[in-house]
Amino acid sequence: MKSRSSVFFATILLHAFGCHTSPPDRSEWSGALTLHSGTLLPFHMTLDLTGPAPSGFFTVGDERTQIPECRTTSDSIILEFSEYGASLRGRWDGSRLSGSYFRYRSDTTSIPFFAAPLGSEAYARTASSPPGVALVGTFQAYLQGSSTVDSSTTGVFWSRADSVFGTLIAPDGDYGLFAGVQRGDSAYLGRFTGWQVLKLELGRTGASWSGRLFVRGGSPTPFQLEPRPTAEPEATPDKITAAADPKAKFRFSGLTTEGMFLTETSSKFKDKALIVDIMGTWCHNCMDAVPILQQLSKEYGPKGLEVVGLSFEISDDTSLAKRNIELFARRHGVTYPLLFCGSTEPVYTDPQLKSQLKNFYAYPTTLFIDRSRRIRSVHVGFRGPGTGDAYQREIETLYRHAEEIVK
Repeated sequence: MKSRSSVFFATILLHAFGCHTSPPDRSEWSGALTLHSGTLLPFHMTLDLTGPAPSGFFTVGDERTQIPECRTTSDSIILEFSEYGASLRGRWDGSRLSGSYFRYRSDTTSIPFFAAPLGSEAYARTASSPPGVALVGTFQAYLQGSSTVDSSTTGVFWSRADSVFGTLIAPDGDYGLFAGVQRGDSAYLGRFTGWQVLKLELGRTGASWSGRLFVRGGSPTPFQLEPRPTAEPEATPDKITAAADPKAKFRFSGLTTEGMFLTETSSKFKDKALIVDIMGTWCHNCMDAVPILQQLSKEYGPKGLEVVGLSFEISDDTSLAKRNIELFARRHGVTYPLLFCGSTEPVYTDPQLKSQLKNFYAYPTTLFIDRSRRIRSVHVGFRGPGTGDAYQREIETLYRHAEEIVK
């Protein structure tokens, strides 16, 4: 009797705890977030949970976005995106991870998600089917607001094998690379990087496409795509940023991560031409621009150029900003100074930026300043690698402006 009781008790323990084994040490994962009205946004990530510092990255097409911080408990995985004020927290049940993506703001939102290792029974890949007409080409996008239609955005799409890719390009930069599938005359593309939660659903009618743009967990924005010959967005007058007073010297100040207070008059910048990048560690277009700015710093430094980033963060907490800026600099290999200038709230941006710049609205905004401290050129936004030819034109433009101010 005693032996049979022991077997029964052991069986109970196996059922209670056997399904909560630790998640796999190294694995590729496929998952989905549940957006508005149950719409699923698929995502793909790779995690290495071995060693004292677990790591990983999200994959969208050929693009990888590193996960800044990753930690585990016996049955949970927590991914932190401190710069953006977000996290992905999931509990492992022995076959899949389930939990929520959190975006921490005054109105903190959470989005449910699930994920499973590739090749497991809990994972099933969504396949494409042959399209009637492929979603390929350049389009004018008409985003429908509550009372207006925004026509300042363009869309670029292409296909490879059984996948479809694309991006939306606004005057202040692109939305990043989308990847997905096309089934007949419908297409579904998404982007999840820990920073961005985006999905496009499209359907074709003739040469046009219409659909919905999902951003995080909110209601989707209806839009229409019409064919057009070029992907260059046309900036309206209110989107052209310039010096408020072309004859005035541009002034700035901020704290380095070492606690030093720097201004435009600091000895480091004396008699130097300056590239002043107005950015934030939370800004994906800023991340795309950083490698180019770092290269400009390296190539034109011997000619008297200094690059400096003015970082406006989500929070005005100095210790949190220091941590986020250090993470950002380490991840992107930044060696030029990044100055903490406060948060993106008007109490910080109005006196430092809007008092000196007409129509400031975008991160990044890059100022090219000559040795007399006057703004020679302003470059608004940044179109990243997902925009193809537009990305190459961005690089050429930044190099041209840098050359002009070191002469």
